[in-house]
Amino acid sequence: MKKLLLACLCAVAMICSAQAQNSSNIPVEFQGCAHVGTIFDAYGGGPTLDVDAGARIFNYFYVGLGTGFHTYFAPSSIGTLWVGYVPIDVNLKGYFTKGKKLSPYINCSLGGFIAVSGKGGGFHCQTGAGLEYKRFSFGIGYNCFIIDGLRGDSGYIKLGIRFGKK
Repeated sequence: MKKLLLACLCAVAMICSAQAQNSSNIPVEFQGCAHVGTIFDAYGGGPTLDVDAGARIFNYFYVGLGTGFHTYFAPSSIGTLWVGYVPIDVNLKGYFTKGKKLSPYINCSLGGFIAVSGKGGGFHCQTGAGLEYKRFSFGIGYNCFIIDGLRGDSGYIKLGIRFGKK
């Protein structure tokens, strides 16, 4: 856990350092995002909070590291099932327009997670699409986590705010 956190901090420092030392004509700017939302499926759902920070390259691409807190509640035969986990992932976004107030994008986050309820961790993935208006965003998509061979598939809806890139 400590090694993973240290690796994430080093990666963010390298991205910020690369931005500061950018002497070529490649436009690289710091960008971060904070999102609140929900994951849901036919049986249950729960609130989520995500933050990520990284670099916006050529105004069309974004690469960053993200973390957050996701929860899932569902009724079961022995009571309410609760799953809580902290995802740690690489976030990739592709923007379709440059410098417009309304900017559609596609999103892919791949990584792992640390389980809060129970032991261990596993694989985490989110893919989707969204719209960014000025600094605010709305996204929908697919959420998946795999732990001990069990797979949780769900949809998600997110509302967010971007900081950094103008």
